Amino acid sequence: MKKIVYRRQLNNSERAEVLSLAKEFSLQEETATVLYTRGVTTSEGFRHYLNAGKENFIDPFLMKNMDVVTHRLRQAAENGETVVVYGDYDVDGICATAIMMRALAKIGIKAIPVIPERDDGYGLTEPLIEMIAETYFPDLIITVDCGISNKDEVELIKDAGIDVLITDHHELPDELPDAPIVNPKLKDQDYPYDNLCGAGVAFKIAVALCGEWAYSLVDFACLATVADSMTILGENRDIVAEGLKVFSSPTLRPQFKLLLSGSREINETTLAFTVSPRLNAAGRMGDVASALYLFVTEDEEEMHEYAEKLAAYNVERQTACDEMYKTAKRLLQKKGAFTPSIVLYDEGWKSGFVGIVASRLAEEYARPVVLFTDKGNGQIKGSVRSVDNLNIFEALSAVQSQIVEFGGHAQAAGVTVCLEQLQAFEDALNAYLLENTSPSSYEPTVYCEKLLEEPYTMTLAKDLKKLEPFGVGNRKPLYVVQGKEVSVKALKAGSPHLSLSTPQMEMLYFNGEKFRGVLESPATKFLVFEPNISVFNRKESLKGYLREFITDLQIDARQKLYIFRNNLAEIATIDPVPYPETVSDKELETALNSALNQRYGTAILSYGMSAFSRFPQTENLPKYLFTNNYNNLHNCCIVSPFADLDTSEYHTVIYLDKPLVYTGKFRGQAVIMGKENPTISLLKTLSLDRSVFSAVYTVIRDAGRIHAFCSVDAYEKMGRDFDPYQFIFCVECFIELGLIESFGGTLSAVKNVKNPLENSKIYQKVKALQESLC
Repeated sequence: MKKIVYRRQLNNSERAEVLSLAKEFSLQEETATVLYTRGVTTSEGFRHYLNAGKENFIDPFLMKNMDVVTHRLRQAAENGETVVVYGDYDVDGICATAIMMRALAKIGIKAIPVIPERDDGYGLTEPLIEMIAETYFPDLIITVDCGISNKDEVELIKDAGIDVLITDHHELPDELPDAPIVNPKLKDQDYPYDNLCGAGVAFKIAVALCGEWAYSLVDFACLATVADSMTILGENRDIVAEGLKVFSSPTLRPQFKLLLSGSREINETTLAFTVSPRLNAAGRMGDVASALYLFVTEDEEEMHEYAEKLAAYNVERQTACDEMYKTAKRLLQKKGAFTPSIVLYDEGWKSGFVGIVASRLAEEYARPVVLFTDKGNGQIKGSVRSVDNLNIFEALSAVQSQIVEFGGHAQAAGVTVCLEQLQAFEDALNAYLLENTSPSSYEPTVYCEKLLEEPYTMTLAKDLKKLEPFGVGNRKPLYVVQGKEVSVKALKAGSPHLSLSTPQMEMLYFNGEKFRGVLESPATKFLVFEPNISVFNRKESLKGYLREFITDLQIDARQKLYIFRNNLAEIATIDPVPYPETVSDKELETALNSALNQRYGTAILSYGMSAFSRFPQTENLPKYLFTNNYNNLHNCCIVSPFADLDTSEYHTVIYLDKPLVYTGKFRGQAVIMGKENPTISLLKTLSLDRSVFSAVYTVIRDAGRIHAFCSVDAYEKMGRDFDPYQFIFCVECFIELGLIESFGGTLSAVKNVKNPLENSKIYQKVKALQESLC
C-alpha cells in the first residue's frame, strides 16, 4: 500500500517568516509555504527562484580548466585544425553535441560529429577511436557527456598523436584521464553548482567561447536537462526556465516545431514525454545519426525527413517495448516474483529497451528489477532500476564479487555479469536485500503538500504556477482530499475515464473505471490530485488529476451494507465451480504462518472484516476493499473481492471465509479455504416472501427515477421502512432480472418487463442456502 507523506509543519516563527515573504513577493500564504518547506527560506532565495533565467547564469570561468579548454579550442580555430566532437547516444549527448558543434562553428571550426550507437558501448571505445583516426585524421577530439571514465582510451588517443579535451558531468572515477577536463564535479574549483547535465556543461563552454550569443543555444540545454532527469533546482532551473521561454517563442527552431507535433502548451512535461522519447528512439533503434543530423542540418526538407523518421522510430520503439514487456511478464509468471528483486534474462532482448521495461516492472512490482541481454563472449549486460527508498548502487557494490563491471547511481545502474554466474548474482543480490532492507524500503511513497479542508481555488492554482518549472527534486505540488462520499461517473458513455466530485475539487481519473466500485463505496478515501488549469475556447477551467487514492478500511455500518451488496452481486455475475476442501481455523493459522514467512506471493481474501480479528498475523498487512490497488505481489488482504480480481501471479491464495460462490479464478499454486462466512448468517434472516419483494418494488416504481448509484444508495433514500439487508437483497434480484435499471447514477423501474423471481441466481442461491441450513 502506498504511503502519503505530507510536508513538514511550520512552527510559529517559521510561519511568521512565510507570511512576511508572501507579502514581499505578492504570493498567497500556501504558495510561499510550498517554497519555504522546500528549502527556499530567504528573501534572496525567493527572488532568485521566482525570477529564474539567464540573469542568474553562473560565470563559466569559475569552472576548473575552463580557461585551458577554451584556449585550446581558440588555438584550433586559429590554426585551422580538424576537430571531432565525440558525444553520446541519449538526448543529453545529442544535445551536447549540437551545442558544441554550433559554438565551434561560431568561432570558425567546422567540427566533425561522432556519436557511438548504443551497441558500440558508452563513452570512448578503441574501435571508434581507430575509426576516427583513420577516417578523419583529427588534430583534436573533444568529448561531450562522456570521457571521464575513459583513462585508458584517452591514452590511446594521445598515442595516436591526437590532442583530447574531456567535458563531462558524470561521477568521478578513482583515476581521471590525463587530459584537460571540464566537469562541475571536479574537486578544488570555485564553481558553486555541480549538477549540470552533459549539455549543460557544453552550454557553459559555449558561453565561455562565444559570450551571450551562446544563450541562443539554451533550448538544447533545457531539453537535455529535463530528458536526463536532472534536478530542477539551482542553475538547472535557470537553464530550463530560460529554455522554455525559447520553446514558447515565435523563433522556435524548426526542428523542435517538428518534434513537438503541434503541442498547444509547451512545458517541462511536454519536453519529457513528447520530444525526448522521439530523440531517444533513434539511439534505441540503432540510428542515432538521424537525431544528430536533424539538429545539424539547415535544409528544411531534410529536417522533415529526419523528424518523420524519429516519429516512426518512436512508434516502433513503443511496440517493441510492449512486446518485450509481455515476454518479461511471461518469464516472470513462469518463474514467480517472490524475492526482493526481479532478475530476468533473454538473449533476444534489445539493449536499447531493457532500461525502459525494467523501469516499468520496478514500478509495477515495487522492487528492484534487473533485465539482462546478451553481450557476447559468455557475458550478459543488464539494466537495473530501483524504487525510491532503496539504493541499488550500494546493493550492487555489496555483491560485486559476482559482477564483471557495473556503474550508476541510487536508482539506476548498468551491470555486466558472466552468464554462468547469473544465478549466483541473483542469489547474492536477494540475500543482501533480505538482510539489509525492511518491508518499508519497498513501500511506495507519495509526497504531498497537505490535506485540504477548504475548496481548492483557481486563485491558488494560478499562484502556484509562479513556482514553475517543476521536475526532479522539485516536484509538482500534490494535494489530498479525504472523504467517504465521492460522486463518481464516467466521463462519457463507455469511457474508461472517470469524473469525480468532492467539495474541495472536481477531478478526472484517467483509466479509473476498474476502481469505480471502491471509489463509490463509503470507505474513507484519501484522494491525491495534481491541480491543473486547462483552457478551451479561451475559457479557463480548474480540474484535479487524480494520481493516487488510498482507502482506510475502518468498517462502519454503511460500509457493511456495501460489502453485503457486493457479495450478493457476485452471485449474479459469476459461474460457480465446486469448492475446494475447506479447513479449520487452526489449519488456516498454520497456513498463514507458513505463507507469511515470505514477503511476497500471498493474497488473503475475506468477505468481512471480522475474520481478521481471528488471525493476528494479518494485522500489519495492507488491506484493500474489493480489489488490489497495487498488484505488486506483496502479501496483502482483500475484503469482499470482485469476481474479476486477478490473483494468478500469487503462489498462495488463502480464503479466511468461505465465499458464497467460488469461481476458481482466484487460484494460485495453493488455495486454502476456511469454513466460515459472515454473510451466511445474514442470508438466513432474509425473507423470500413475494409480498416483501412486491412492497420493495412498489416503493421504487412509485418514486420514478432515483438518484442512486446502487441498492445501498436507494435504501438510504427511500428504503428506511425496510430492513437494510432485505431491501438490498430485493433490489439486487430486481436488477439481475432486468426489472430495475441502474444507469448513469440512477435507479428506476423498467416498464412492461416480467421475469419471475425463480430466474434470479441471487434468489435461488439464498433459497438453497436457507434450505440447506434447515
